[in-house]
Amino acid sequence: MFDELNNYKNKGSFSFKRDKKLEKVCNAPTKSSGIYIVYSMAESKDKPIYIGSSGKMQKDGKIRHRKNGLYGRIVNGKQFDKSRRKLSWPKKMKEQQIDELNIYWYVTFDDENTDIPAYVEAVSIQKYYNKFRSLPDWNKAF
Repeated sequence: MFDELNNYKNKGSFSFKRDKKLEKVCNAPTKSSGIYIVYSMAESKDKPIYIGSSGKMQKDGKIRHRKNGLYGRIVNGKQFDKSRRKLSWPKKMKEQQIDELNIYWYVTFDDENTDIPAYVEAVSIQKYYNKFRSLPDWNKAF
């Protein structure tokens, strides 16, 4: 569904099990902006449960990376009970009986690419919506 994301050269993935520490297994870069897609290993690999982005485009055309970049957004972003994901994801995984997540990240704005993270996130969410007629389960709104 997101084949065009493979065109980004700076990309990666990691697995997260709820008995591990998210800050230890996350391999996303700390000085980059882009998007990340979360898949539950309890669900189909074709159906993400969350799509997010990190980095804001400024008026002057420069990107403002979040503190600690994609890594910081994935690990310390707030979700669900408003606590950091390193705390809220394991709790939510336990509630939903999810043992493992696969997280794929893509740097969309760097020396080679100038795709605004929020735009790439929006296109990805639109593709998801077109296929499933809803947002991913862990996305509250868009």
